[in-house]
Amino acid sequence: MKRIPDRLSVEDPTPFLSDMEAMHRDYYPRVHAKLIAKLERLVRTIALQFTIGDHTDESGHLMQMSTVYSDFRNLRDEELGTIDYRQSVRILAQEVKNWVKRSEEEILNNHWPTRAISQDKFDGEWPFRYNRVIVELQEKLFAIVNIEGYAFALNGSAASRFNLPFPHDAGLAVLGKSVGPFTDIALSLADMPQEGEA
Repeated sequence: MKRIPDRLSVEDPTPFLSDMEAMHRDYYPRVHAKLIAKLERLVRTIALQFTIGDHTDESGHLMQMSTVYSDFRNLRDEELGTIDYRQSVRILAQEVKNWVKRSEEEILNNHWPTRAISQDKFDGEWPFRYNRVIVELQEKLFAIVNIEGYAFALNGSAASRFNLPFPHDAGLAVLGKSVGPFTDIALSLADMPQEGEA
């Protein structure tokens, strides 16, 4: 397969080509984040010209519209690519009242193996917008992450079986940051004895 030149590629897809699940779970969010960051940088530059630059019309209408640009004007470099503008994320957030919420005790004490993970003890890039999550593995196949009591899919099997959104799609994971390590942690729980096993 011919490799795409680096200057034309946003993110090299080669490591993901043999794993379509990782492609959807990690590669696409990283590409989205990089494209959004480029667009935000451009809009921020334009916003600065309209708000503190000398690019207004004689009547000052553009200056009067400066509040429209202020969100982009005030973006810090470290925020570029982390804000999720997708309408689907907003719709999911509005539907949270329809989601099933479990207490931490219910999650940790169910008969499926679980592991609580906190940001300060995690060795790697933390992808979630909350600093503590609980990963869970059901039937040795369905990888789930629980965030604030709500369940989200970490693999396609869990998404299909339980109709769960992925953390990135729900806006609870930062675009561009991989949840792959948490999928691996969840799947590693298959080695733990489950209820009814010796």
